[in-house]
Amino acid sequence: MATFYVKVKSGLACKNAGQYCAAYISGIGVHGNKHEVEKVIDKNLPAWAKDGEDFFKKADELERANGRAYRGLVIAIPNEAKDKMAWVQSYVDELLQDKHAYRLAYHFDPKKNNPHAHLMFCERGRKFEDKVDDPKAYFTRKNGKDANLKRFDWLTDAKALYLAHIRKVAPDYTPAMTGETKIGPERKNASEEYKAQRQLAIEANAAIRSMGAADAIECCESMLDSIDAEIAAIQSTPEGRARVIHSPAPTFVANAPKRPEKEASKKPNLVKQKIRTTYSTDPVEFVEQISEDVERATQMGLKALEIEGETAKRKAMTAMKQISVYTLDQTAQRLKSQIAPNPFEIPRKPKPPEW
Repeated sequence: MATFYVKVKSGLACKNAGQYCAAYISGIGVHGNKHEVEKVIDKNLPAWAKDGEDFFKKADELERANGRAYRGLVIAIPNEAKDKMAWVQSYVDELLQDKHAYRLAYHFDPKKNNPHAHLMFCERGRKFEDKVDDPKAYFTRKNGKDANLKRFDWLTDAKALYLAHIRKVAPDYTPAMTGETKIGPERKNASEEYKAQRQLAIEANAAIRSMGAADAIECCESMLDSIDAEIAAIQSTPEGRARVIHSPAPTFVANAPKRPEKEASKKPNLVKQKIRTTYSTDPVEFVEQISEDVERATQMGLKALEIEGETAKRKAMTAMKQISVYTLDQTAQRLKSQIAPNPFEIPRKPKPPEW
């Protein structure tokens, strides 16, 4: 059975992603152990490129540093396709329309039964492909990138084309739709109500799948059009116009009462407390200043106990630490300056560096 799977990939030129991806999907170099590689096709390459690997190596070297060296797709191939390589080749030809140079690799592992293909192509056009000695011109702005690839819905169109190609070999195939109702598990001791709801969900999903996404959208649009027509018919009669309720225009009162102003917060602001940075050289004044700062930190702690909320208490605690640590540090430095050095103290030798 077919599996709907299309994944987009891309790689930056500054990371040499083009050369790496070309070698990976081809199973060459360090990726020589990839035995699932069945066939590799290079198409629309310029005259100066030896093969796809050489082309994408030049893309890594000559593209902008922050530019993409390639854009790629990982494509699942339906098992219903008899010639799987021809199927994926027809899809790629219709998708790219011979506008880009690309490498296509077909992978198949009989043990996993997962036929798929890797496509990597250059986003630029095919100008200057005849210049044998000037590969740099191929990756300039004169050979601009395809504007169609910049569209937001490019991947949506690629998936729609992919679904159309699947239905060529599997006409009854319908991918999973996100709009379907969840059926739920089948329970042994389920109630009759649960069984009825589950059966209704099964029938609704079957109807959606048989109808198809495009027909379901068309059906919903026709239902909306019929509802709009009924509303217009009702509003065309006098009785219908009378039933239409119009909201009155807003009225403004000149002397409307103003909103009461919010009361100022009575909480003490304990955060904006200035820390003393300079102290007097006079010993008496220095002791008074230190005492004032210690008293201020103590009062701040007492006020913080009355505050509600952990955030305010945490900020007050931080301010208290700053004041207390700074005052103690200033006192210790002042004491150190007044103490004479010990003449009998042996200076410590520095430790040798550890290599």
